[in-house]
Amino acid sequence: MRIKIEEVLDVAHGWIRFRSGTESVKGCWAGPGEVPVGRELDIEMEVSEQGITSVRPAMRPFRDAVTQDGGEVVIIGCAERFADDGIIEFRVGQDIILLESVGPLAEIVECSHFELRMPELMIYPCDL
Repeated sequence: MRIKIEEVLDVAHGWIRFRSGTESVKGCWAGPGEVPVGRELDIEMEVSEQGITSVRPAMRPFRDAVTQDGGEVVIIGCAERFADDGIIEFRVGQDIILLESVGPLAEIVECSHFELRMPELMIYPCDL
């Protein structure tokens, strides 16, 4: 996923604000070195299945796949495929996130649009 890092919110804990599409979202930078503020870069997201607070059908059309709603990060996408080993291919915009269908993720139905809500999102730089 391509983002632009807007600012560092907390240097000690790695909290940043980044833009994905038109939305400004809070995340935790887990990359090496200084946070590249002002730069656009490709990232990987780490979604902890244990950290997901809510899984529900997406009720509105979505323009941005990653948004902020109060203190929660919301990821909206489509469960495209379920593998035999319990892994869900969850399409978020142009990208795929692999999720293990445990806990609240067991409610996801294949080929349906869902939103995942979580208190934090870890992001890492990605070399394509």
